[in-house]
Amino acid sequence: MSTTAIISKAWEEPDFKKQLLDNPIQALKQAFGITMPEGSNLKVVEETKKSHYLVIPPRPENALTAEENVRKFVWI
Repeated sequence: MSTTAIISKAWEEPDFKKQLLDNPIQALKQAFGITMPEGSNLKVVEETKKSHYLVIPPRPENALTAEENVRKFVWI
């Protein structure tokens, strides 16, 4: 599953977009069968012409290894 597919669905389906913004974990599970690990937190925000977001990733020593990340999520 790609992030492009998720974004496209949100653009095309206003109800899905609302659910994705309100309850992203449930929306992804229902629409795409993506199950996130217990205790996960996922925040979905919508950018506008005047609202922009900068995501600061964890320090490398605190990040998941590539192998751990692949086991948890497949986004591409």
